[in-house]
Amino acid sequence: MKVRDKIKLLAVGDLHLGRSPTRTPQDSSVNVCKLNSGAAWKRVVDESIRQKVDLVLLAGDVVESENDYFEAHRYLSEGVQKLKESGIQIVGVSGNHDFSVLAKIAKRIDHLKLLGCDGDWERMEVDGIITLHGLSFLNRHVKKRPLEGIHFERGPGINIGLLHCDRDQTESLYAPVSSKELSDSQIDYWLLGHIHKSDPLSIEKGGYLGCVTSMDVDETGDLGPWIYVIERDQIISVTQSVLAPFRVERVDLDLSLLSDLEEIRDKIFDKVLKLTRELQHKTAPPEVVGLALKLVGSTELGTKAQEMLQKNQGKVFETKYGIEYFIVDCVDSTHPEISLELLSHRDDPPGLLARRLLSLRCTKECEERDSFLSKARDQLGKMIKKERWRDASWDQELLEEKEFSREKMVELFEQAGLTLLKRMLK
Repeated sequence: MKVRDKIKLLAVGDLHLGRSPTRTPQDSSVNVCKLNSGAAWKRVVDESIRQKVDLVLLAGDVVESENDYFEAHRYLSEGVQKLKESGIQIVGVSGNHDFSVLAKIAKRIDHLKLLGCDGDWERMEVDGIITLHGLSFLNRHVKKRPLEGIHFERGPGINIGLLHCDRDQTESLYAPVSSKELSDSQIDYWLLGHIHKSDPLSIEKGGYLGCVTSMDVDETGDLGPWIYVIERDQIISVTQSVLAPFRVERVDLDLSLLSDLEEIRDKIFDKVLKLTRELQHKTAPPEVVGLALKLVGSTELGTKAQEMLQKNQGKVFETKYGIEYFIVDCVDSTHPEISLELLSHRDDPPGLLARRLLSLRCTKECEERDSFLSKARDQLGKMIKKERWRDASWDQELLEEKEFSREKMVELFEQAGLTLLKRMLK
């Protein structure tokens, strides 16, 4: 390959070939095959070719599981062949989901290169502009710290680390690393897989790439791979290609000033119109959008509104510019028209509950709240380890994804607390 002073790469986070979204509309005209991870991979391949990138990097969990070998092999072999014909290299590492299956597939696809498949860090130089350092999972659970005692031998150009890992989770089973270990290493820039929510990536700061398309109601907003332009040993631009075929959009509906349920429907259609206009400017608009509605504000309509919307959950209610919309979830977080602040001064059960709810919403440090959430997290951990939950493959990861689990617990407790408060005040 000829020497050059500029390179463009596309970095892909968790893809999970073999998975489909957990909630799709019941009456969609769109085939589910256009919404799954395979459809997302096809969009990644097309975008790589359109952008004329030189290199595609895969940060692990490319495949969901061993059971998805044949489906993943078909998607990868077809995609890699297209990339090869366009002169694009493909390099990756395996993660905790595809620790075994990705290596098996890669053996049958000669243009797909995996790094660190023997359990040691592997270095790869690309045109004298980039030196990649990658390490793959050998087992589903990796307790050993992948950066402990490691000194990287730097290569030419910018040195990029490619790793599937769990950051700042000391007891994690998924290759635990600390932020300090990452920053103290001899690596200039890290591209990480495992957490499905991306970091705010920039030319100075790397991190988690996030997932490529939504598979669950909690994977919301802009999702997709990241394009890097590197010139003369420096990253000069970082942009996200938002191309998820299935998107979940979290929408807050303030019911404070509404007097009847019909006005709520109008609010939803207004939100859809605004969102549709925004999506036209994305790399590739989605086929389907699921609205995760959160009812907020001071009102007595909360319960009735939630009941009305849940009856229509899972049904396509609007199609605009080829995008189908449906309600994927609806949470009632409204509160009684009397404020929580006023209720919190009462010396009765509603007053106590109001104080607990206010502590959940507090953005400052709160020892009582943090202690409560920690105990709740421990209880959740004990519950999902019981026999009837053993088939849930996501349980341990849910507990170890600190930001997600904390946010989800606060939301669930707030919802339960507000529901109870409304009943207490009737």
